[in-house]
Amino acid sequence: MKPEEILGREVSVVIDRPLGSFHPRTRTIRYSVNYGYVPGVMAGDGAAQDVYLLGVPVPVGVYTGVVVGVVHRRDDTEDKWIAAPKGMHFSRREMEEAVAFVEQFFDTELVCREETPERRPVLGVSLSPGVVLDRPGSPAGEALLAEAGGSRKLLAALREAGVGSIELRNVMPGDSPFEAAEAAYRVWEQGLLLTVHTGLRPGNQGRAEIFLALHRLLETMPQPELMLVVHALKDQDGETAKRETALALRHLAGALPEATRLALELNRAKGDGDPGHTPGALLEMLEWAELPGLGICWDFGHYYYNVTHGEGGEEMVPSETFLQKTVHTHIHAVQDGTTHFPLGRGRLPLGDYAAALRQAGYGGVWNLELEPERFYRGESLWEAYRESIVIMRETVW
Repeated sequence: MKPEEILGREVSVVIDRPLGSFHPRTRTIRYSVNYGYVPGVMAGDGAAQDVYLLGVPVPVGVYTGVVVGVVHRRDDTEDKWIAAPKGMHFSRREMEEAVAFVEQFFDTELVCREETPERRPVLGVSLSPGVVLDRPGSPAGEALLAEAGGSRKLLAALREAGVGSIELRNVMPGDSPFEAAEAAYRVWEQGLLLTVHTGLRPGNQGRAEIFLALHRLLETMPQPELMLVVHALKDQDGETAKRETALALRHLAGALPEATRLALELNRAKGDGDPGHTPGALLEMLEWAELPGLGICWDFGHYYYNVTHGEGGEEMVPSETFLQKTVHTHIHAVQDGTTHFPLGRGRLPLGDYAAALRQAGYGGVWNLELEPERFYRGESLWEAYRESIVIMRETVW
C-alpha cells in the first residue's frame, strides 16, 4: 500500500515503548512520544507495523487513533506511521520535530497531507472528576455517561467536536490527590489540556498540605502550566471580604509551585457576602494581592445575570482594564432567573462578549460551564453540550 493511501486510516496501536521509556538496545534514546505497533499489519521488515503516537502527553497502553503521516526511510526496509487522536492535526514541521529523536539517524521523507492546521482558539468544557472517572455521583452525571457510553468515549467525542481543554470542577482543598490525578491523566490521555476549578481558604491556610490534590497534579503534569480558578471569600462586610481574599490568594500562590496561574472568578450576586460580583471589586482584589500573573476569570453568564438584575453595574461590556486582566472564561446562558444553562436555551450576548475579548487580545480558554442537574430531565444532555459547543465554535473561531 502506498503511503498516501494509509493517511486517514484508523488504527489501534499497542504501545510497547511508552512516553518516557528508553530504547531497549540504545539506552541514550528516550521516547518523547508513545511508540508501538499495529497487530496484524506487517511492515517491510516482516514484523508488525511500528507507529509513533502524537498528541497524547502521558504514557498509554492501547490507543486508537488516525494515521496523519508516514515516515518513509530510504535507507531501511520499513516505513514508520505517525498517528494522532481523531480530530487532532499537526503540521509537517511539528511531525518531523516530534519523531526526530529517532528519525535523525535515517534518510527519511515524511508523507502527509500538506494543509497547515489553523491555530484556533481553545474551547473547553467543565466536568466533575467523578464524571471523568465514570463515578458520577449524581443522576445528571449518570445520564450523561450513559448517553456517551462512558467517560473515555465522552472525552473523545468532545475532542472530535472541537474541544481542546477540560476543566475539573471542583478540586477543593483537602480532596483526595489520587482521584484528582487519576481524572487529570484520563483527560491528558485523550490529548486534552487541563484547567482546575479549586477554592480558597481564609487566613493563613494556604499551606501546601491542604492542597495535596493540586500538588499531585503539578508534580506530574505534562503541560507547562496549570490554570486554577477560584472564588472570592465571603463576608457580609465587603471590605473585609476583599482584603481576606487578597491575603488568601497570596498564601495560595506561595504554597504552590510556580507552574500555576490563578484566576479570580466574577461570581453571581447572591447577597451572601461574596464581593466578587462586580468588575471593580475584582480589580481591587487583584491590586491588593500584588501577584504577578494573577488574573480574572470572566464568567459570562454571571456577569450578564448581574447586569440585567442591577447587581453588576450598568455597562453591558466590562471596561478595557477588566478585559486586559481576563485570563480565563466560564460560558453559560441565563434562564428562569438562574445560570449555567446550555447556549441557545437561554439568554447571553455571547457574540458581544467574545468580540470584546478578542479585541483585547485574549488568548485563554473559552470554557463552557454547564450545570446539568438544572436541565437534564426530559432532554439529551449530550445534545445540549454538543449544540453549545457548536455555538461557541461558530462565535469564537
